[in-house]
Amino acid sequence: MNSPVHAQSFRVPKPFASGNWGGLSVIGKQAFFGLCSHRVDENVTLCVYEDGTPAVRRLPALDDILAPEAGAVAHGKIHTPFRVIGRRAYFGTHLGYYRRDLQGRRPYPGGHLVCIHLDDDLRLEDLGILQPGEGIISLEVDAEREQVYLFTWPRTDLLRYDCRTGEVRHLGNFRHSDTSDTCCRAPVFVDGHLLFCTGDGAVHAWSRDQECFRRFDRDMQSVVLEAALRQGWSLPEDLAPASAADIPAVAQALAAQPGWSRLYHPAIADAGQSAALVLTNTSSCLLRLHPRTGRIDPVEQVCIAANRGRYDVGTSTSLTLTRTPDGRLYHIGTELFGAADDPKIRARLVRYDPVRQEVADLGRIRTDDGREVIYLQTLDHFPDGRLVGAGLVDLPHTQHAAFLATTPAKVDVGIRAQTNPYEMRLLVIDPVQALS
Repeated sequence: MNSPVHAQSFRVPKPFASGNWGGLSVIGKQAFFGLCSHRVDENVTLCVYEDGTPAVRRLPALDDILAPEAGAVAHGKIHTPFRVIGRRAYFGTHLGYYRRDLQGRRPYPGGHLVCIHLDDDLRLEDLGILQPGEGIISLEVDAEREQVYLFTWPRTDLLRYDCRTGEVRHLGNFRHSDTSDTCCRAPVFVDGHLLFCTGDGAVHAWSRDQECFRRFDRDMQSVVLEAALRQGWSLPEDLAPASAADIPAVAQALAAQPGWSRLYHPAIADAGQSAALVLTNTSSCLLRLHPRTGRIDPVEQVCIAANRGRYDVGTSTSLTLTRTPDGRLYHIGTELFGAADDPKIRARLVRYDPVRQEVADLGRIRTDDGREVIYLQTLDHFPDGRLVGAGLVDLPHTQHAAFLATTPAKVDVGIRAQTNPYEMRLLVIDPVQALS
């Protein structure tokens, strides 16, 4: 068993918030993130932590932007990263309450596109609701042309906002059915193309110059299955192809199943290759996507030691991938234990060294006050390579009653909060010193 990875932790304004669903980014020495809520009447809380300071700050200006919509379904989440154009950072709001019963409130008004003026005391500017009734589920920018690309939910519309003119253009719709179509945290802009995936496992590229879409010839599940077969992975009986010739049929069967396992989550530009690096939710496979050729190259399985060599469509991963200045990639793996149908979980730090082509499971993460990290939902890094994330730490028994009184939402798909009582913290990890 590895020694624990040590993390410096900071308390947040709402310790029993419903998580941090993708909305954390480091800009210079500041980490911006949202504390989410699944309540019908509670908006997301915008926070910032400045490196070297003792505490996380709340930015109440977002409350003022959202206040006029009191009485409607709340903006429970920031589900997007914070992306920079010049000295402005852009993010979107999203709903956190998904039930049909609106509890007497008006329907969700639609997500706001918001700009943070980084050189003006973090002043917030409301750019408005770009599509009424639709939340903003993911976002990316073309900094050169000062344009913001964003996907909406539930329609899965792709919109482009021009920061110079304020023009909003509808580029396409990617909804296929009633479930599993979200382009969830997936867009990345690289080599003049916007890359993203849909819930059927397909990868798409929008060409900025040609202004057209291209669907890659192969889907992600086929690529992962082929790598699994070639490398002799352990496959479930109902998914095990007898040979490479059977892969298309097996991949088609997978496409009919619920779609979370076919998405990739964070994506980062791999500029030296004119490509993007993405990590799949199925089996934690690192893939390289080439927008101009439509090629998908498997790189490595970046996961905890217990899942190496396994094809896993369960909750074995988290929404995390970042590359530090030394070129190494870091990911948060999820260790499950206890009852199979109601597991407990713990976060583990995983590192991939592309030069040595080595994956290392560095161990469970523990805070400076001795608390184990249950789940780390986001990961970025400061300029010096220290990792930053917002996540859940285990809760002492004396605080369980207060936590359960908030009627907490799930930790993640298939992971009950009642089995994993938590409070939220901001965590800073030095990957060099963490293991010493």
